[in-house]
Parts: sequence; C-alpha cells; structure tokens
Amino acid sequence: MRCEATNLDPCPERRVTRPDDPPPPVPPPPPPPAPGGASAPSTGGSTPVGPGPSTTPAGAPPSTGTADATPPRPSSVREPLDDRERGLDPRIVQVWRVGNAFGALFPLGPPAVLGPLLLGRWGWAITAAAVALFVAWVAWWPRAQFRRWHWRLTDLAIELRHGVVVHRHQAVPYFRIQQIDVAQGPLDRLLGLATLQVTTASASGSAALPGIPAADAPDVRIDLLARAAAAVGEHEGELRDAV
Repeated sequence: MRCEATNLDPCPERRVTRPDDPPPPVPPPPPPPAPGGASAPSTGGSTPVGPGPSTTPAGAPPSTGTADATPPRPSSVREPLDDRERGLDPRIVQVWRVGNAFGALFPLGPPAVLGPLLLGRWGWAITAAAVALFVAWVAWWPRAQFRRWHWRLTDLAIELRHGVVVHRHQAVPYFRIQQIDVAQGPLDRLLGLATLQVTTASASGSAALPGIPAADAPDVRIDLLARAAAAVGEHEGELRDAV
C-alpha cells in the first residue's frame, strides 16, 4: 500500500522524531470519587437514574408510598351477662314436643286401640279421651311450659322460674356451685340447643337450665364459673366452718 504524504500530515512511516519536537499530550487523570461513597456523574449517554413518569391518573390523590393500614379487629373480650330476666330459646318447644310424644305413646296408645275392641261402644269414649290427652300433652303443654320458663343471674345466685300448674322458684347460690356441665341430646344437637347441668353442694342436688343456644352455652358456663369462683372467695370462712 502506497502512502502519499501531504504538507499537513506526512506519512507515519516517514515521520522522524526530532529532539526539538514537543512531547505528546498526556490524558487527564480520572476525577476523584464524590464524598460519601457516591460515584461521579457519568458523562456518557447512559440513562439518568431517577423516578420515572407518574402513572397516577388525573384527579386521583397522590400516593404516600406506604401500604394501607390493616383495619382493627373486633375485640374478643365478651362482656359479662347482666341481671335481666331471660327466657329460653323457642326451639326448645320442638324438643319437648318430641319427648312428650314418645313419653305418652306407651301409656295412651294401648287403651286407645284396645278400648273399642274390648268395651265396644264405651271403648270409643276411652279412645277419644286418650287422643285428646295426647294432643294436649304434645301440642299445648310444651308451649305453656315455654311461656312459664325464665331465668336470670343476680348478684348472689342464679334464679330459675318455671312450672305450668305448680309454679317453682329456684335460687342456686353461686358459692354452692361445684360443677357445671353442658349436655346435648340427639335432638338438641340437631336444633343447635344445649342444657346446662348445675351441680351444687346443697340438699337439692342440682339444677338444669334447658333451651340455651349451643353457641351461647360455653359463654354462660364461663360466666357462672367466674361468679362461683368469686363467691367462694368471699365465703371461704363460712365454707371452712361448714366442712
């Protein structure tokens, strides 16, 4: 390849370095790092670092950059029961009706069937009386019994009021309560009911509180146990003397 020299730029193969020629220029040193460990700004064509264009729609409130606060959970602390008078759950009527039907079927069934066969015309009167008693015992009596049943928690005892023909008012002092059980029969479980069996240290033995919703029975039991524990602490001397 032939090199053609010019007046401005002679061929490099023919260039001769003379002693009086100036030294070639020295490239400048790199700039020192910025204080705090940050790198020096780049002068190249790199993409600048920084927040991109905002994607918030017009009219929307600006984002604060933090996650939404979790809503507070409802308190799991249950307030104790007050001393107002309460009734039973209406579903207890169905339980009593089924129990009364099975209980009255054996004593009233045979006379109603055998009466006309053995006594003739007078037997039909026995059959009519047995059917009337069965209907009253199954249909009317549980409803009347439900209307008479009430209970409440006082400062000193749990009071039970019930009875259709004979009215009973039973008061169980808290400091005499020894044990409280939650009982459920097959029909109770089907209807979502429970019975509280309260065992006491008295001559009456125990008391039963039927017709309590199964979901509320543990809370009522805990409330009664708490009242019993507090009452035992207040009557500790009396109980020791009694023993």
